[in-house]
Amino acid sequence: MSVSGSPLSEEIKTIPRAFDEDRAQRLLDKLSDQGRDDLKAHERDLVYGVGGCSPHFARLIALCDIELRSVFDSPPRELLNQSMQRIETVARTADTTDIARLLRREKALVSLVLGLCEIAGAMDPLEAGAAFSTFADASCNAALRASLIALQKKGFRPRNVDRPEEDCGIAILAMGKLGSCELNFSSDIDLIALFDPMADALQAGDGAKVLAVQAVRATVGLLNDQTPDGYVFRTDLRLRPDPGVTAAAVSVDAAEAYYEIHGQNWERAAFIRARCNAGDTTLGEAFLKRLRPFIWRKYLDFAAIEDIHSIMRQIHDAKGGAEIEFHGHNIKTGRGGIRSIEFLVQTQQLIHGGKDETLRARPTMRALRTLTAAGHVDPDDATRLKENYRSLRRIEHRLQMIDDQQTHSLPESDERATQLACFLGFENLAAFRENIVGTLTSVSRRFSGVFEQDMSLASELGPLSFTGVEENPDTLNTLKNMGFADPRLVAETVRRWHFGEIRATRGRRARELLTSITPRLLKELSSADRPDEAFQSFDLFLKHLPSGVQIFSLFAHNPAVFETLSHLMTMSPYLGRLMGKRAELVEAFIEQSWPAPFPTEHELECDLAQALEVPSPYDEAFERKLNHSRTWFGTCNFDTSAQLLLGHVSVEDAAEQFTRIADTVIRGMLLAAKEEMISRHGSIEGEVCVVGLGRLGQRSMTALSDVDLMVVYCTAPDAVSDGKKPLVGSQYYTRLVRRFVTALSSPTQHGKIYDVDMQLRPSGAAGPIAVSLDALQQYYDRDAWTWERMALCKARIIAGDNRLAGRIRGRIESALSPSASSQKTASDVLDMRGRLLAAKPSRSVWDIKTFQGGLREIDFFLQLNMLTTSGETSPKLLSPPTTLRMIDWVLQAGNITLRQADCLRAAHGAFETLIQLSRVMSGGLFDPDNSGAAVKNRLLTGLGVKTIASAERLLCDHAENVNLIFREGIEAHLNGAKTP
Repeated sequence: MSVSGSPLSEEIKTIPRAFDEDRAQRLLDKLSDQGRDDLKAHERDLVYGVGGCSPHFARLIALCDIELRSVFDSPPRELLNQSMQRIETVARTADTTDIARLLRREKALVSLVLGLCEIAGAMDPLEAGAAFSTFADASCNAALRASLIALQKKGFRPRNVDRPEEDCGIAILAMGKLGSCELNFSSDIDLIALFDPMADALQAGDGAKVLAVQAVRATVGLLNDQTPDGYVFRTDLRLRPDPGVTAAAVSVDAAEAYYEIHGQNWERAAFIRARCNAGDTTLGEAFLKRLRPFIWRKYLDFAAIEDIHSIMRQIHDAKGGAEIEFHGHNIKTGRGGIRSIEFLVQTQQLIHGGKDETLRARPTMRALRTLTAAGHVDPDDATRLKENYRSLRRIEHRLQMIDDQQTHSLPESDERATQLACFLGFENLAAFRENIVGTLTSVSRRFSGVFEQDMSLASELGPLSFTGVEENPDTLNTLKNMGFADPRLVAETVRRWHFGEIRATRGRRARELLTSITPRLLKELSSADRPDEAFQSFDLFLKHLPSGVQIFSLFAHNPAVFETLSHLMTMSPYLGRLMGKRAELVEAFIEQSWPAPFPTEHELECDLAQALEVPSPYDEAFERKLNHSRTWFGTCNFDTSAQLLLGHVSVEDAAEQFTRIADTVIRGMLLAAKEEMISRHGSIEGEVCVVGLGRLGQRSMTALSDVDLMVVYCTAPDAVSDGKKPLVGSQYYTRLVRRFVTALSSPTQHGKIYDVDMQLRPSGAAGPIAVSLDALQQYYDRDAWTWERMALCKARIIAGDNRLAGRIRGRIESALSPSASSQKTASDVLDMRGRLLAAKPSRSVWDIKTFQGGLREIDFFLQLNMLTTSGETSPKLLSPPTTLRMIDWVLQAGNITLRQADCLRAAHGAFETLIQLSRVMSGGLFDPDNSGAAVKNRLLTGLGVKTIASAERLLCDHAENVNLIFREGIEAHLNGAKTP
């Protein structure tokens, strides 16, 4: 500590001009009333000027426990030593109340002495900061000592009763400004408390942590708690490893493991200034020695250097971006501020200090001297930076001396700024403004040459700091301005990423890459109509990444990939949630090459067959095939959904591909079920086929369709399987179908493929799950309802034996032939439509499947015409039985006009567009009131309109046309006239 040995009275060089002369005079009057006005003229002038500028120092002077005469007549070093001796003496007692009171009173005295020395020019700001840090060290050690003495009742066993902190197994590390002996006048102190679980004084074992935590909490309370006498130092323990989950004291082994595995570059920068300032110094210094490989790396690749630079770019909190303003400018974290100089020095230390131990100095100015001597900083720049640093620290101290506030922002008003100018000795506000702006500009100019090669985005967005453990108010404000509704949650989540709390960011390389892309990442996500939802989807996405290096590198070097991901997550909350839950979808996204042609059905079958190859015994193969099939299906479905969403493919092509995927996986699961049955019950003579109905039969599957199935078999009446556990035909095929349905619908750790609906089989839920060919024909010849025959209009053979498929086709075509009068069929159709409307009314036109005049009425109208047409035009089972083919068939049969056919085609196209896109985007029905702009815009683009109102009118117009055609058709059939 470089403090003059002369009395303060002899070292007074500068005296501030009193801003508030009335307050200054009141202070002198109070001293006179107290009989403490035995001051020399220049001492009185100093007290007058200080009292007129600083309400805080006016209170300190008025309440000072020792005579001002002693303050002026004693060397500051002597007063400081006397204070620490008093602390040392009292700390040996067990009365923590007395210790707390003494520490606070000594803090007030030391603040007054050092403050007057600095104001008077007897010390520069760095000397005062070093002296203040010395007092803080003594206070920390005294508080720990007192806490340990009190803990003897609970089992603490000191080796030295007078100095229990020696070899106590608890080390206090000073971080930040205390670590570098650069405290300011209203600093908090950053500490990390470590303990040795094997320390004898802590009763090595399970109780060591309990004692250590109690000691640290008591120490912090003595320093930090607000009492009638104030506080000593605001104390912050959040720089310790993983502060969200660790106790106040962390074992040295756990801390070392944390930094080796999860340590970040900002933590390396923080440990440049770390030192053991209290407690078991042997333990603390040994820990710091072991941590040197983490702090000081001999070799840094380009990515690590870029990460160090990006720390500064994140922390850069310049108000107004590129502009340096006067009122309200933060002289610590703002552009050209104290933090800029400190980080310029520390980052150069991190880059070069691994090879050169002389560059590892803790104090900023000492480190700058060593960097300059080593040729890493230009000498002229170094000289100017030293001047700037002292000037900024001086202003920082005066700011805090005025009201004892931990502030770094210049006053917002001219009046308050003038008060600060007076305190600093400037003639007027203009002179102060010119000085501070010049200083900030000088620092900014030198800083920009090192760090600002990529500052344009940071300047555009504003402050974005996610280092350390504190919430940065400027960062929260930036996030709010970007559109995030919950900026605190966003900031906390990003900080957790950087702490390595998810698998994707546990590696150093991943965190370095993440740091560099964070501003761009947030900017992209904020462009979503619902930024918070997009951000949460991305967070889920990250949580399911096995590693972040690949995807972060992809984002860093190929921004278009991240733009694609951002579009997916903003246009489809459903896909965003899905990617967050399914790791295979993340891999599919990373490997995507969109736009890309869809694989053919043959390619899909080969791909699935390869995925299902399992070289294990059959008793394990079936379960593994279920998992592999779900992974395969999810990837294929996601690829199709994403390309539809991004506009790379048409709605029609997507529906066809969803159907190809369904056909392929159904065939694959039928084969897997057959192999499982053979392994358990042997083979049986017979054939089986899967019939698809509904959207599957029509080849119009969506991303979320279930599948309507009917399984038909044919076997000899006396057929029995040839396995160890033989089954007769009906039993065999019943179990086969159950295995098949399980293979499709049973949820595993990879999800499920489809919900399977078999209600359309003969007799529905009351009938056998496996339907024999004979039973199929008998049922439709004698017992089938009209609605069951209507469902057959969409029937399509999906999988199974070709010979049986042909026979089933013949049975279905027979069932489609008119079996009742046109009037009876029309009456049944109308009755069924009424029942469905009553049972499940449509909520809006967006529920176009059930809306009056929607998809269901198109289906019913076409099916009515197919079931009532006889003679030469009697229907055959269409291949495939798509809606457009049905419209063409009904038109060719002469049942509708060309205009009606065009109306039906147009309506069907719009309705299918709505269904397909809403399923992909929301996972259900489209809801304009709860959908973001990106979702709405994609749907409007698909429908070819510009507003939601226009879309609603379009859908309503189509629905009115369909309903009119439906009603006219029903009426014509009821009247016995089928032609238009």
